Amino acid sequence: MSTPDALLSRLACGQPCCSYATHKPYVYSSSLRASHRVSFRKALLVVAQTDEIRLPQTRQEAVQEAATAALASIGTGAARGTKSFKGSQRKLALEIPVADSSVEGMVQLLEDFVLALPNRLRQSLTIITGSRDVKALAVLRIPEAGFVSLSQRRVPTSSACVILLGLEPSEVADVRRLLSNCRAEAMILLNTSDQAAGTSSTSFANSFDMAYCFEPIAIKAFVLTTDGVVYKNGTSAPWLILKRSLLGTYKSIGRMQTRPQQDDLEAAFLNAAAVDSPVNRGIGALKRAFSKKDS
Repeated sequence: MSTPDALLSRLACGQPCCSYATHKPYVYSSSLRASHRVSFRKALLVVAQTDEIRLPQTRQEAVQEAATAALASIGTGAARGTKSFKGSQRKLALEIPVADSSVEGMVQLLEDFVLALPNRLRQSLTIITGSRDVKALAVLRIPEAGFVSLSQRRVPTSSACVILLGLEPSEVADVRRLLSNCRAEAMILLNTSDQAAGTSSTSFANSFDMAYCFEPIAIKAFVLTTDGVVYKNGTSAPWLILKRSLLGTYKSIGRMQTRPQQDDLEAAFLNAAAVDSPVNRGIGALKRAFSKKDS
């Protein structure tokens, strides 16, 4: 994404940029070779590179998009700040990339997200974080929200929505206990660490529906590195594999109902590279020319 490091300072202060990139993207080193035939998983739908996707240009836009996706899934009850529980509890996960993972950066993300929520929901909001430093600063910056530490016994019954920020593996057991009797209409898992999502807490993380995900990635094959994004906007929306063009735009090269794994990403990008190959384009042009001549 035009060297993500160069965009960090602008993103940190919220200035717009030509392509939204935050932290360094996840780099996948491809083991595929050009001479190998790629067999796609049945769940991976390879799409033509014609669907240009407009991605958020700033952190604020990404936060607003995530908040909108969450509210659409939560429904009107929690959005209105009602205290009565009517229907099934919604458990949502949001992944918003940040340029700054420090205490200040995490609190800024939390503050931006809370401000994107309706005022009535903010008044019945409870935030849970295992970091004392994050809590201490967030209490000052977000005074309208209630805060619960992992050592407490329960979440207030008046909470319509609970946000869990930056869950770590060592905190999963305490969070499970704390939420065991929680009657909030919505729980939002905001930027859970990769370690927490991939350890014994997997079943806990998987109990949340992914409502929004913006994951910058980079596929490294041979001597080339291609930038892209794994993107999902809405619980019912498909997972999109996006590739960055030379012009800085993003086009969909794959679509899945489940989160793409490394093999899926490699296959989608290798197929896209083959489509973009000048040789293959030339062969396609010749075939079309002869087809017209024969007709």
